[in-house]
Amino acid sequence: MSWELDEATAVELIRERLDSSPPREGETLIISGVEQRDWGWIVSWEGVRVPGPHRRTPPDRGVYLVDRQSGRVGMGVHALGLDASVEAWRRGDLADLPPV
Repeated sequence: MSWELDEATAVELIRERLDSSPPREGETLIISGVEQRDWGWIVSWEGVRVPGPHRRTPPDRGVYLVDRQSGRVGMGVHALGLDASVEAWRRGDLADLPPV
């Protein structure tokens, strides 16, 4: 059976993942952007600081990769860069993340 994920569903998958991950002290995790690609979605997230004395810098940030056909989710690797992360994940060199 073939189905195609829409943007709202891709964002909801990542929102659930962020909600299940405790943020670092002084941060709230938000979705900061969504980019459509032919294979699926790149969903950017970041930690937004809440008011108060917090020493840790910089805030967390990253990208999740969501396949539009299967709904599988991967995570971009900062050291590789976005395009290389996408290529490695699509080749199977980067593992899918387990369901939340």
